[in-house]
Amino acid sequence: MSKYLRAIPDDLIQIFEQIDSTPDSLTVDNEVDLLALRIYELIKENDYPVLKLWVELKKKFDAYKRARKKGDVAAGLEALSEFDGLLSKGIVSSYKWDEIMRLIETRRKMIDTHTKSKLAEQEMMSMEAVRELITIYGKKISDVIRDKVPDKLLQESLAEAIIEVEIE
Repeated sequence: MSKYLRAIPDDLIQIFEQIDSTPDSLTVDNEVDLLALRIYELIKENDYPVLKLWVELKKKFDAYKRARKKGDVAAGLEALSEFDGLLSKGIVSSYKWDEIMRLIETRRKMIDTHTKSKLAEQEMMSMEAVRELITIYGKKISDVIRDKVPDKLLQESLAEAIIEVEIE
């Protein structure tokens, strides 16, 4: 599991485990999974849709204007107070979305780095296979030369070396 598991609240552990066990997710370590968990958590917390926020802000501002027009100070103050509360929610929501986008970009970069690392690792394995093949060829050629085996046997010997490398 993760070195961060102890710090994750109980209600989020199941979500973390689901993210961690996704077969198609490319993860460097559990850091990518932890970022995904934080993104999930921020989205879950950010439950006030932007369009709804604008509609509610408009309603509260209209209520304030109506109260002002009527001279109803109490209703005007109440509408302004509610307007202020909605505005604060909007600001918090905006900050959360900024963080979500930043975390998504960080997670994408981590996955890209991991992918490049895996590709480089595969290339390194190919180089190891090439080295092994050269070693096997060298041994077979040495055996052929040493034992003065006819050319046909040299060809068979080299073919066996190729098969040995592909099997491994």
